Amino acid sequence: MNNLKKTHKNLILFILFSSFLIIGLVTFRDYAVHIEEKFHRTNGLFWLNYLLNFTNFEDIKNISFIKFKGIGDYTLSSVNHYNKYGIIFDLPAAFIEILLNLEESRDFYQLRHFLSFLLFFSSSIFFYKILNNRFKSFNVSVIGTIFYVLSPRIYGDSFLYKDVLFLSLITFTIYSVFLCFDKLNYKNLTILAVLSAFCISTRIIGIFIPVSFSLMLLLTLITQKQKKEIFIKCFFYLCLCVFFLLIHWPYLWESPTNNFVLLFKSLKYDLMDVKILFNNEFINNRILRYEYIPYWIVLTTPILNLIFFIYGLSLGFKRIFFRFISIDKETKQSDFWRGGKEKKDFFIFFNIFSILLFLITFNVGLYNGWRIIYFLNIFIIYYAAFGFYIVLSILKKRNYRFILNLSVLILSLFLILRMNIYHPYQSVYFNFLVPDKIKNSFEIDYYGLGGARFLNRIIAMEPNKKLVKIGVASHTPLQRSVEFLKQSEKNKFEIVGQEYHEADYIFKNNISEVNSKYNDKYDVPYNFVKIEEYILDGILIYELFKLNENQ
Repeated sequence: MNNLKKTHKNLILFILFSSFLIIGLVTFRDYAVHIEEKFHRTNGLFWLNYLLNFTNFEDIKNISFIKFKGIGDYTLSSVNHYNKYGIIFDLPAAFIEILLNLEESRDFYQLRHFLSFLLFFSSSIFFYKILNNRFKSFNVSVIGTIFYVLSPRIYGDSFLYKDVLFLSLITFTIYSVFLCFDKLNYKNLTILAVLSAFCISTRIIGIFIPVSFSLMLLLTLITQKQKKEIFIKCFFYLCLCVFFLLIHWPYLWESPTNNFVLLFKSLKYDLMDVKILFNNEFINNRILRYEYIPYWIVLTTPILNLIFFIYGLSLGFKRIFFRFISIDKETKQSDFWRGGKEKKDFFIFFNIFSILLFLITFNVGLYNGWRIIYFLNIFIIYYAAFGFYIVLSILKKRNYRFILNLSVLILSLFLILRMNIYHPYQSVYFNFLVPDKIKNSFEIDYYGLGGARFLNRIIAMEPNKKLVKIGVASHTPLQRSVEFLKQSEKNKFEIVGQEYHEADYIFKNNISEVNSKYNDKYDVPYNFVKIEEYILDGILIYELFKLNENQ
């Protein structure tokens, strides 16, 4: 009987993960180039060439140098200045590009989308392991993993790697943290140190992992007898973390201390000082309102995830609060947690609140929704799974549990249909309770994914015209969308930016670095007429204007 149950569970897991993998492999080519991919390709080639200077691989070095120098774009940031980005993804992607002898720009980016998806897919397996490690429940682990995968904005961005890459690394690392909680040996600590270093080099805010983990170890000193051993292991972990960070990140090699300090300054000052559209108002991205992050999370997270998250988090908060107020009592249970399961919950709880508190208190600059902090989704889904676990445990009767599971699966199927409607623009998803008027009062399609569709529409409308000049009534660098076209189609376009008097067509969306209510930089001239607009689930992605030669 037990073997039969195990076989059924393995079959369910195989269907779940193989379906996810197949869908990703079939659709990864559908995602166009986002505006920051060119920089990150440049970043990978820059650091690859740097490392090859220490080797004798002259052929690869020459190819990487030629590719690096061949990247041109007047809107592209200089890697020499913005050199703080890590190499965990960009450098291997650049190396694979050279090994595969890819020459078409479309192929460069599709390779990166493929690799990015594989990382997110792998992280979903480890998220299942996290839940199974904590709840010891196949049901909860599967449902929680479905919540993790069916987070539309996260799923859409999983092909674009920049922000979900960090989420994937955090997922791997948290699983390693849980293994250390289960068995604090040097092998587990070494693996955790490597992953922690990768997180920090990818995003400096990843330092919360070693800080929070070390704090957890130090808190155990209150009640544990083996204080010296725990202290030594904590010191061992931190030293290894610094060691691996220095070893794998060339940015720190020349001036480790100074460059590391600069990373914290970059959280605030390396972001562009721009205006962003938030709730139909243009606000400065460096002076955000306190509600900015919660507002975006509520609008763009599936309702089912939100309900279980709020319920689970409120229960977690209640339990930790009562643990805290009773910590001075003379009992054997005078601790922030009781047992390994509560310890893991406390770790997740501590991190989600400390990170949000840090972001809000220090007013860390953000823009374009909450994409820069998408890694928080692992904490959100963890507590959503916790809430589901509690509800499941309350329902004693088997029929009630069946109804709950069935309801969640039906709602998940509904969400899959919604995600299919958005494809391949899941990164602009709003949950179904958000009215269309509200959706269009925010920045939409910051990545500029609609640009490729716009250009293909022009190709369809002007099949015989050899050169089409495109104006851009937006902060979006549309010329990067040209790189997703076939080689034979690229020369058909000349992007003239805001030189509207030269344009045959104008691309417009609501991405603007200035206050468009008072600045006419992106106003479309009167002699252009709107001939098309692309609306998705009530969201205006872009507008297409054509020169009216009769005016």
